[in-house]
Amino acid sequence: AMDEGSLFVMAISDGSLLGVQAAPDCDMSVVAYHMALFVGRAGHVLTPELRSELRKSMEPRQAEQ
Repeated sequence: AMDEGSLFVMAISDGSLLGVQAAPDCDMSVVAYHMALFVGRAGHVLTPELRSELRKSMEPRQAEQ
């Protein structure tokens, strides 16, 4: 728990983690429940390679020379 809310961290796989910052008045059990659902449904596809690819796709494209 923090002054500005709560930080939830859950293991996904292969050492990866899912982090969620929530408002101070959140229902912690609901946040944890939905994190668990997300990890159960999508965790297996969130490989380091995919995360790297997604991160690169969000970077501004450099002008071609």
